[in-house]
Amino acid sequence: MTHLVITIARLSKRGWAIPDRLKGSEKGKVYVLTADERKFWLRAYATNMMSEDEYQFSDDVGLRFQRCTIL
Repeated sequence: MTHLVITIARLSKRGWAIPDRLKGSEKGKVYVLTADERKFWLRAYATNMMSEDEYQFSDDVGLRFQRCTIL
């Protein structure tokens, strides 16, 4: 199962930026988006059910951003 964690924060000033990767150890795992007075962080991870009450955690889920047009 893939899990997507979305964090939203309000900024003190307005702005925008194209989607970018988070720097440092989370590079390749987190996207950062800024729009108006909001900043969004998108993070993904996965779990696999090994048995009825055992799960395997996977932190190597890569996020890809695909440009799209919203009408």
